Amino acid sequence: MTRGSGLRITPEEAAGLAERGHSRGSSPAGKVKAAAPPNDAARSGSTAGQARHAALKRAALAALKAEGCWAWSQPVGALKVGDRFVRFGVAGQGDIVGSVPIPCPEAERFTLLHDEHCHLCGGTEHIPRALVVEVKTGAGKLSPDQQSFLAEARRRGWLVIVCRDTVDELVATVRWAMGRAR
Repeated sequence: MTRGSGLRITPEEAAGLAERGHSRGSSPAGKVKAAAPPNDAARSGSTAGQARHAALKRAALAALKAEGCWAWSQPVGALKVGDRFVRFGVAGQGDIVGSVPIPCPEAERFTLLHDEHCHLCGGTEHIPRALVVEVKTGAGKLSPDQQSFLAEARRRGWLVIVCRDTVDELVATVRWAMGRAR
């Protein structure tokens, strides 16, 4: 695979990442064991798939940060802690959650006419729009829970992006939402 402005890694690079410890499932204390991770590659037991997914998620987070977004990884799953089984996250929730700063249409008018702050943005000149990103590699498909969660997020006005194999479409969509399409 070739490298463009988005992240593409070969299976050999992914295996190298996995060898250096960039995979899920281990715990130094030995008391906590990870349950099956939610992504498609992990379900099939593919360490290279897990590494590609993790690398793409890191690239997506870096791209969002570079575009001025506030975003973080939001894990979903379950762990066995001692004799208890603990679930975290919401079923179907995206891999990345955050906000995109949308330019406020009223901020300039308030700045020019008054010393008051705009009631929409509070003087920041941006209105945060909720963001959810689901990262998929290869032929990974959205699960029914993911489809349901992303549809509900979109219905509520969130910016919903499915990032497949590169961050190019992610960056283009965020720029479009921010009014800076290039």
